[in-house]
Amino acid sequence: MAKRIKANPIEEAKRYIENAKNILQEKGEIDNDGYFSDKKYMKMAGHIAYSGILVALDVRLCTLKMENQKKEERMWKNLSK
Repeated sequence: MAKRIKANPIEEAKRYIENAKNILQEKGEIDNDGYFSDKKYMKMAGHIAYSGILVALDVRLCTLKMENQKKEERMWKNLSK
């Protein structure tokens, strides 16, 4: 069910955010009080933006995990000498 992320995941995350903005600009209607009148599009845009944030976080957390694994490997190599 999960799709593979394109070659540059950060650009993919930015694309998600841009899609969320476009939904609100094209479909969202603002009432007299300055709020969006249809919560359906707010909900859709929120979910899309949230997915984009998760894509960006996934990339960052995987990078940190790899860096920590490398540090741990070096530590064990130094201790075994």
